[in-house]
Amino acid sequence: MLTATPGDQPVRPLADGRSAVDHDRLALLLILAFALSLRLFHLTAPFTDWHAWRQLDTVGMARAFYEGSFWPFDPQVNWGGPNGYIEAECPLIPALIAVVYRIVGPHEIAGRLIIIAFSLGLMWATYRLALILDGRRSVARGAAFLMAVSPAAIFFGRIVIPDTPMMFFTVLALVGFAEFSHSGSVRWMLTGASALTIACLLKLPAVFVGPAIVALLVRQRGWSAFRDPRVWLAGGIPLAITAAWYWRAHVVFERTGLTMGILGTQAKIYPAYVSPGPWTNVFSKWSTPELLTDSLFYSRMFLRFYHLLLLPFGFVGAVLGAFLWKAAGRRAMTVWLASLTVFFFMTANVQRGHEYYQLPFVVVAAIFFGGAAWPLFDDAWLKRRLGGGRLLLPSYVVAIGVLALSAIYSSGANRIFFEPQDQSERMRQAGRAIDVITADNDLAIVVDDYGIMSPILLYFAHLKGWSFEPTDVSPAVIDNLHRRGARYFVTTRWRELKRDKPETAAFLDTYQDVSITGLPADTRLVDLRLRK
Repeated sequence: MLTATPGDQPVRPLADGRSAVDHDRLALLLILAFALSLRLFHLTAPFTDWHAWRQLDTVGMARAFYEGSFWPFDPQVNWGGPNGYIEAECPLIPALIAVVYRIVGPHEIAGRLIIIAFSLGLMWATYRLALILDGRRSVARGAAFLMAVSPAAIFFGRIVIPDTPMMFFTVLALVGFAEFSHSGSVRWMLTGASALTIACLLKLPAVFVGPAIVALLVRQRGWSAFRDPRVWLAGGIPLAITAAWYWRAHVVFERTGLTMGILGTQAKIYPAYVSPGPWTNVFSKWSTPELLTDSLFYSRMFLRFYHLLLLPFGFVGAVLGAFLWKAAGRRAMTVWLASLTVFFFMTANVQRGHEYYQLPFVVVAAIFFGGAAWPLFDDAWLKRRLGGGRLLLPSYVVAIGVLALSAIYSSGANRIFFEPQDQSERMRQAGRAIDVITADNDLAIVVDDYGIMSPILLYFAHLKGWSFEPTDVSPAVIDNLHRRGARYFVTTRWRELKRDKPETAAFLDTYQDVSITGLPADTRLVDLRLRK
């Protein structure tokens, strides 16, 4: 016989509780399995899809660790000369890939599988965060589902860049601090602090989750939470470690002059000892008044959010959730959204070109989506509305999956993200042909289709060296780098180089070409040791 609680609420039988948990686990496993199947798309494809340059910078660092010194705190790029030490984020992902290379060999698929694992972890963390913030498993399922089917989350959840791992640790940090604020568990506090540290080391923009963590602590404990010295340690130690790493990275920049532009320094330039410039393609992440007042920028970003980041149903659901979701955890997500928006407008130039900078918005939108769309992920609600037929819920699950696939196909993500880029394919073809006759890690001066600071042709040819635009190279630059060890000059843009820099083309004509079959048109390999 059931007894009643003081509030006259019946105690649910233990078997029913276990059944609900089992159903929820099954639902989450189905979402994760669906997400995994989407991320295995083009698993073995070469690194010639969208953002190939970013992927090859990452696997290039992994190759350097694998082939050379395995000290995971000295990232090297292949376009920085024989030892391209660079100011960059902490290379934990390249180091992890290199560890796997040591075990299974340098198979490029290993990097993709590692990122896919982090992507699935991100979905679990988003589910757990939504469950903590709201308490309803249906809301958490909805959030995990949108993370599973977002075209951007799919693509960036399978390419070898550190953004998806950064997002996993960022959301795990929120989970840890939320659980700590609720229970006082030291284990969860350590989890949150450790995850926050790793997230900030992977990519510095992770620090913008800080205001959301503060909101979580204040929601549960009020401002008295900051009387607890453990809170100051849990926040201060990650920030101190992060500051130490980026100070060290800047010291590397002062020594080598090479940077990814992570601390505001302009990228796409070389130090004076390589070339005096002038640099015509200097890149800065920061906003400009012209960009922030350009209506095309906002229309471009709206279409990206609507189609590629959230899909139409996710976008509408997230907007509805912003108005309808009233759970206590809403404040933390609102604060995080405000913090991300500030960062967005600070760095509009990089946001415009790099979709992966908007991945944090996808997590926030997913939780708001779950707050609005929860009935669609609540089996009890569905049974009441649709009936209790044995095959009804499985049919509903299949229908939801088919509709999601249709939305993904209609978004154009396959054309934009997954299809090989012609430039990258050309450089891969050239690189593979060059790799046959050159020694690994020979030094070369490169002018490829991507341009300055490009790792693409160098990676595929298994070379190191320096990469320029056609207008950046002169006889003096070539002669200088030849003295620094450059053995070859290689370009996939010979006609453009000859047109824009005729004096450089005439200088290169005094050296002997290396005869190679299978090179794409407009490609030339010159041996700088052999004059005609």
